[in-house]
Amino acid sequence: SAFVVHDLKNVMAQVDLILCNAKQHKSNPEFIDDTFETLQYTQARMQKMLKQLTEKQLTCEQPQQAVDICSVITQIIELKLTGLTPEPQIQLCQVNAVRGDREKLSNVLYNLISNAQEATSADGSVTIEVSEIAKNNMVQVKIIDTGHGMSKIFIEERLFTPFDSTKDNAGLGIGAYDAKHYIEEIGGIIKVTSEKNLGSTFTLLLPIYIP
Repeated sequence: SAFVVHDLKNVMAQVDLILCNAKQHKSNPEFIDDTFETLQYTQARMQKMLKQLTEKQLTCEQPQQAVDICSVITQIIELKLTGLTPEPQIQLCQVNAVRGDREKLSNVLYNLISNAQEATSADGSVTIEVSEIAKNNMVQVKIIDTGHGMSKIFIEERLFTPFDSTKDNAGLGIGAYDAKHYIEEIGGIIKVTSEKNLGSTFTLLLPIYIP
């Protein structure tokens, strides 16, 4: 139930973002187009969630796909994070598709990128770097922020512990746990380096899709 609520909170965040910008941009055709695209994405996500609940199937039971991780990151920023500060800066390179479920990877990356934004002041920076490590058949995604950072003890003892949140009633404390669990489930690795008041770097190593 906690994972369902977590996904619903992400959907609500998208709807809230539309409503916050609607008055200012309702006469802008580009905003209207983006709104319809976001609502279509939200509808598809809700339908999939309802189907999983009805059929009692977990996301991990879905067949693995070839996922263009660069397009996933671009879509997340354009559809979900537009208007939030600091605006993520993307440094992408041509990489092979990774193995996984597109929607689940999108959820993981959305949580990590939005958390980096929340931890960083408007005059700071959030940078996303994508590269390929050919010798390991991995794609590397780095999410780097200049935010308030985390202590070594917090990373070791609390960061990936479910239901342990620093957001009071605003968070369920399962975003980082869910990310780690899924990345490891598909054969990847997630690493974190951080220092108080100097920012954090989340490094994801994702397996390249091999048919």
